[in-house]
Amino acid sequence: MHRAPALLSLLALLGCTSPEPPGSVTGTVAWQGKPVAMALVEAYPKPERDPATPPVGETPSAADGTFSLDLPPGQYWVWARATVAGESRELRLVGQATGNPVRVRSGAAAVENVALRDATGFAAATGPAGTGVHGTVLGAPPPQVTIYAYSGRSVRPLGPGFAAAVPAGPGGRFRLDLAPGEYTLAARWRASGADHGALAPGDRVAVAVVTVAGGGYAEAGPMELRTLDAEVWRAVETRGAVTETWIAGRVTDPAGNPKAAIRVLAFDDPRMAGKPLALSAATGGDGAFRVYLPGAGRYFLGARSRIGGPAEPGEWTGTYRGEDGSGVSVAQGERRDGVEIPLEEVW
Repeated sequence: MHRAPALLSLLALLGCTSPEPPGSVTGTVAWQGKPVAMALVEAYPKPERDPATPPVGETPSAADGTFSLDLPPGQYWVWARATVAGESRELRLVGQATGNPVRVRSGAAAVENVALRDATGFAAATGPAGTGVHGTVLGAPPPQVTIYAYSGRSVRPLGPGFAAAVPAGPGGRFRLDLAPGEYTLAARWRASGADHGALAPGDRVAVAVVTVAGGGYAEAGPMELRTLDAEVWRAVETRGAVTETWIAGRVTDPAGNPKAAIRVLAFDDPRMAGKPLALSAATGGDGAFRVYLPGAGRYFLGARSRIGGPAEPGEWTGTYRGEDGSGVSVAQGERRDGVEIPLEEVW
């Protein structure tokens, strides 16, 4: 008669309790303010979509773009990707939850929406039509000028971390549809005629900071292009300067073979967005790299076959965030070797 209560007490003392019930992440996946059906929503235990780490959970979005993903309690980075029909081609879209990393609590629902962006090229919109920024660029032939919008305020916006981009139209006029918020606009004219890639001496640039409110277009212009400052260019070049602190290793394809013509970038931000702190020379046939660092710190490494602009189909990319995902800790003067960065081809 008394054995059951005694057994329950013993089990409790031994820690044999029921597992903690899961929580969930719910929200809506959208592209240019419209819901996207059949987007694949994934939750990762590390920042960004690391190909070396499988997602903890995944689910497709419903017809109205909504999703609900059950997950064990913990911290996750939530991403979504989808393929939609564009005017002239299929668009492969990707985006992350606005609140990444998302904290999932037992028995509770965290609400996080995902705004998709065009990962295959330039997109002129990340928000609904009727909200964004417009202006005029002066100082270069309009068809050869591209205007990039970076989230937040930046003194010198550089790198592939822009939210949207568009070429200047007749008279240098442009318009970008953006979600409400603060943005830094960078207008660039490249002497090479390319619409992406690292800046070079002789190129022209202009920068403006704007705040986008709902229901209208903020005025950004006129933006006067000026020749890239020689001191700024020298600062960009010194990112690859030889120092006593470095990380070395090799980059490999999915079959484990070394990959040539890849550059490794070092960041102190796990998102690896914006300007890198250091940049390696391109790898040779042995896939070996060495990236010289500005000093002691915790670094996150990215690898790309092309520098500048968003990743495009056919490009090779990879990341390395250390064994536990928290970065690679390097002391002043330390020389670390043996890091291997797996690459994958952008789909």
